Amino acid sequence: MTLRISRATLSTLVIYTLFAVVVIYMLQARFTEKPSILVDHFMAGAGSLSLFVLCPLGMAAGLLPLVAWPVPSRPGSSRLHLIAMALPIIIMFAAMIGLERRAPQYNYETFERLVATYESGSVVTREQALELLGAPLSREQIDEREVWSYTYMPSTGFGWHKRILVFDETGQMVAFTNFDEP
Repeated sequence: MTLRISRATLSTLVIYTLFAVVVIYMLQARFTEKPSILVDHFMAGAGSLSLFVLCPLGMAAGLLPLVAWPVPSRPGSSRLHLIAMALPIIIMFAAMIGLERRAPQYNYETFERLVATYESGSVVTREQALELLGAPLSREQIDEREVWSYTYMPSTGFGWHKRILVFDETGQMVAFTNFDEP
């Protein structure tokens, strides 16, 4: 007995397998990548793996059943085609959304209040930030400034909501970033 597999079915299996490997890699990056603002994807808000590998693979995996499998005339077969097309695209977005990490005590409203206090001309210190927001996910020394990031998006995701505080050598806040990537 010989198992015969068409080229279309084989190519579909290959693309689905590659897609599954990339999704698994993306999910493990969420837990293993060290938070930092000194990363290549800081300005873009999305890593190149997401943009150049996962999205095309997800789209290919979603469209392949339409091209590769002839639509049989059996009842319910069109629903199977729709599921086969939609599933990879849904998995792709589910793997990319929700990857953003936040500091354990971080709270958006508290961050907003701290920024409003700074913008009103009041002095905001590292100690106040620690008391209100807790420890940041990352602390970076850039020139004479200490940069704290309360959020981080791994290189495998997109849509980084940047919440960053910058302190001078005396411990006073001198700048902040409160920006949502699309």
